[in-house]
Amino acid sequence: MYIAYLDDSLSADKRYQIIGGVLIKEGQFRTLESILALVRECEVPEDFKDSFEFHASDLFNQRGKFQNMERATAIKILEQCVHWIKQAGIPVFYGAVDVDRHKLTLAGDAPPVSVGLRICLGGVNSWIEKNDPDEIAIPIFDNVSNGPVRNAVQNAFRLCRKRMNIDGGDCGQWKHLHDDLYFGDSQHSVGIQAADICTYFVNRHRNGRLDTEYLYEKLKGNIFCGITYPEGG
Repeated sequence: MYIAYLDDSLSADKRYQIIGGVLIKEGQFRTLESILALVRECEVPEDFKDSFEFHASDLFNQRGKFQNMERATAIKILEQCVHWIKQAGIPVFYGAVDVDRHKLTLAGDAPPVSVGLRICLGGVNSWIEKNDPDEIAIPIFDNVSNGPVRNAVQNAFRLCRKRMNIDGGDCGQWKHLHDDLYFGDSQHSVGIQAADICTYFVNRHRNGRLDTEYLYEKLKGNIFCGITYPEGG
């Protein structure tokens, strides 16, 4: 059994809507949890530990509860996270939707978040088909308070992962995914936090932010599926 942890990231100029994720095998979960616990213990100042969450955007920009953290400390925490995700060989997936160009396509009425989700989870399904075809993955998306966005995510999933019929027939495009998508609280989920970190640096890469390109390059070898839609965007 695998768990596909997913998060979304919208660029500051709202050009790209990105859905990204990581795929963790059941037995790997403790490794990931231990890795992030080690980073938290060794790198996070004592004053921040009790309520600490690996939220890449807030850390990098020193916002919210990180506003008083030294920038060098915040960057080091993110660097360590990326290093260990790379070293653990965790597969990374993303779908980046060029919002303006998407509106000009035949599917332009579809919410960008649903398009990104279908790309990302399509990659997860393909990875399992190629590497572990007898297994399935449970998708867990960062909790979404926005009702329309939450519905778009659920509807996109259910269009591609059908209910099995009485004859054990076709489950749709995503036969290696669980029968529903679930939502989790990132504050209590190291898997969603790992997805957040990867998605954030993919976002910065797509937007040409050169100051963090070295972190994207570290993750690049772990990316099994990284597609920008429409093609050529």
